[in-house]
Amino acid sequence: MNVPTSLPAAQASRAVLIGASSFQDPDLNDLPAVPRGVIALRELLTGPLWNLPETHCTEVINPQTVKEAGNAIVDAAQAATDTLLVYHAGHGMLNSKGILHLAVSSTSCDTLRVHLDAMPYPECVREPLQKCRARRRIVILDCCYSARAMEAQAADLVGLAGIDGTFILAAAGPMQITVAPRGEEYTAFTGALLGLLREGEENAPEVLDLSTTAWYLRERLVAAGWQPSHCLDEDLVGRLPFVPNASYVPYPDVAVDDLVAALEKSSHDARDVEGICRTVTEAVVTGLGYAYARISLAGHDGQFVTRAAFGDPLPGLAPASETFPGEGESVLTADGRGDGGAQRLDRQLRVPLRHSDGAQVGLLEAHVPSQRAVPGVRRLKDLETYASRAAVTLTHLLLLSEARQALDRSRAEATELRAQLHAEQELREESAGQLRATRDQLARLTTRVQQVERLWNERESELVRRLVDTRRELADRDRELGGLLERFRAASVPARTGHQLSDAEAGTATRVLDAGPGPGPAVRGTQTPPPPRLAPAATTGTATGPAVAGPGRVRRILLGTLAGAVVVGVLVFGFLELPLTLTYRSGDRPIPMTACAPITQGEGDGCQVTGQKWKIAAGRTVRTVFDPAAGRYGWALRGALYLQSTCSATVRWSVTAGNATAAKGTLSRAHPSRDLTEKLRANLASLTVTARRTDSAECAAQFTWDGVYQNS
Repeated sequence: MNVPTSLPAAQASRAVLIGASSFQDPDLNDLPAVPRGVIALRELLTGPLWNLPETHCTEVINPQTVKEAGNAIVDAAQAATDTLLVYHAGHGMLNSKGILHLAVSSTSCDTLRVHLDAMPYPECVREPLQKCRARRRIVILDCCYSARAMEAQAADLVGLAGIDGTFILAAAGPMQITVAPRGEEYTAFTGALLGLLREGEENAPEVLDLSTTAWYLRERLVAAGWQPSHCLDEDLVGRLPFVPNASYVPYPDVAVDDLVAALEKSSHDARDVEGICRTVTEAVVTGLGYAYARISLAGHDGQFVTRAAFGDPLPGLAPASETFPGEGESVLTADGRGDGGAQRLDRQLRVPLRHSDGAQVGLLEAHVPSQRAVPGVRRLKDLETYASRAAVTLTHLLLLSEARQALDRSRAEATELRAQLHAEQELREESAGQLRATRDQLARLTTRVQQVERLWNERESELVRRLVDTRRELADRDRELGGLLERFRAASVPARTGHQLSDAEAGTATRVLDAGPGPGPAVRGTQTPPPPRLAPAATTGTATGPAVAGPGRVRRILLGTLAGAVVVGVLVFGFLELPLTLTYRSGDRPIPMTACAPITQGEGDGCQVTGQKWKIAAGRTVRTVFDPAAGRYGWALRGALYLQSTCSATVRWSVTAGNATAAKGTLSRAHPSRDLTEKLRANLASLTVTARRTDSAECAAQFTWDGVYQNS
């Protein structure tokens, strides 16, 4: 048998609509809603559902005999080649054997007479349909016990309902009665069926097959509080298209190849992953017709992160599980089989994004709009195809992004390494400059120490020589004084014996004593006390000689001589060159290199200064005025000037003593130092140091005077 894949063909299809509403037997209740249901169903079949010609849709209301209704069924069965629909609404009755009979107006309630004036289902319906050439044979029964048409009550009745290629839709179970609510326009079953055919179903596809129609009809009846319907599908006729879905909104007619081409073009324009994710989600919504789309990509920690979303998610749907489908799974199944063969629809689709090698990259979630049916096989295939192309593009961009990030990290590390190397180079240059300056300073200090040692040795020899000469003179004076004492003692003998010195002897003694200790060296700052004069002795009636100097006189002479020697030693040390202080007066204050210690030298007071330093920026000039030590001595500048910098700095300097320039010059990277040996005049009013940066290099420079201002 050829399986139809489209709606029933109007010219090759037939429909027989039988409705029994009034009965001669008073025990059978009239059913006024039945004719209205038959008329409404006829309008749908000849209208938007099948577009049947009027002659192809037979309407039999209140047939008087079984023959009248049976002939209509046989005629339609013989004429139909595509689809045959038999509908009966009225009373259903059972004979003594439990076989279903369909009532007509002349039917009696007597069970023994049912087979005489009611339509036996096996003979009047089953047999004509069995011999019909139509590929779709549909039986809809809105009567009591209608499910009896789908079962065999006895062994000899097996197969009565099992007509090959027949779909039976029954309003009641084998032992149930149907409901015709009072005051309602239609019976409960037919009213629900008409509502489904007129309104369609938002959750259904473009075309409703028989199974889908039966499932939604059952849901409507249960939701309204009525008993559920029943169906029997033989030879999978329920899968065949039955009627168009009135609520269906078609998907956009966009070729998936066009969407893939647009995606590939966007991948060349956009370099970020988020941009491509937005393009994919927008294409799924606007191009493929879904309500909402979201892409989640796996991070390095294995967790999913939403990278882009577009559209409005459907309310009431649980969030998609952000886990990959199992190995080998593709698009999440859009339909499933429920109880009784009914189809269950899911409006939430998930598509795994896989690379060409099967690696899982991410997840694409799509929501089906409420006004559209869940996509069929072709739509799902389009979504899967687009998702696979998007996965390849995203994988490529992710690899590019990771490579770009690695390149950025490498560049940052290289920049940091270059900065470290530059800093190390500057540090090495600065250390080398400091080392050169330290070596130069050490050499100068060594030279100065050698000079001081040589001067000390010279002055020490001079001092020793003078001390030896002084001791020699003291010894000569001592011998001379000893001789003089001996003569005084000799001269005192006549005095004790009453002998008086002559005038010549007294004059000689007086001259010797007046001469003092002899012609020794003159000592500055000391005066030798005058020698005592010889006084005449008191007369005691006899003449006496002159008084003689005693030991006290000799001690005073020795002490005076020693004091003169000490003064000579102090004067000898006065010839040494000792540094004096420079007192800051005004201008740019320098940074002292060492603290000062108070000393005293000659007539000036000051402190020892080992050096001064200034920090000079590019293009700047520093000028410092000092107060030099005053005195009658001459002064000198000693030491050296240095320039320390990390770039090609140049400093022009000058030292002005009073109003005259004492020294000047230029320091640069090629010539970073200059020695100072300039002598200055005495009684200076001021000493001015000026240094000016003549370069424009962006670095700091340090100008140092490593030396002293000292007496010369």
